[in-house]
Amino acid sequence: MNIGKNIRRIRQYKKFTLQELAEGVGETGHTIGRYERGERTPSITKLKEISSALGVNLTELLGEEDTALNSEIKVKQLEYYTIDELLAEIKRRIEHK
Repeated sequence: MNIGKNIRRIRQYKKFTLQELAEGVGETGHTIGRYERGERTPSITKLKEISSALGVNLTELLGEEDTALNSEIKVKQLEYYTIDELLAEIKRRIEHK
């Protein structure tokens, strides 16, 4: 998963709007959107500011480890699957390994 997707995933999980996050790090909503879409890459300084504004550590934002927050988000995502969809997703992931 790329950094932009992690920013979006955590921002949405924490119920921040693009504008709220942007204001927290001194950027525009447009710039945060570009980070999330992978059109721009934030500097390490900006990543630290974003992680601080979101209330997560930098490794959670970078997705480098399976943290409690990442595990909680994964569980929340599973709530949207029906049993059949979940079984199909598990099968798909097994076949792609």
